[in-house]
Amino acid sequence: MARSEAEVRAQLQAERRAAAARLAAAEESIGELRSRAERAERLAEEERAERRCLAADVRARGARRRPGRGEHAARAAARRLTSSS
Repeated sequence: MARSEAEVRAQLQAERRAAAARLAAAEESIGELRSRAERAERLAEEERAERRCLAADVRARGARRRPGRGEHAARAAARRLTSSS
């Protein structure tokens, strides 16, 4: 049974609409994935920056503590001197 030209046109139009809907959904998914990837990259960069800051803090604390040991000895010696007099 042969289909009429109007039926063929209607089917083609329906297929075009369905393809356009699939394309729009795919583009939306791509946009969401791109947004997630950008957010993940920002979070990773923030985490790297935080780790750099923590590492700098640890290094700075270590640098402050090294002379601190001598300071403790100096304070103890000063206490011994002042208490014996």
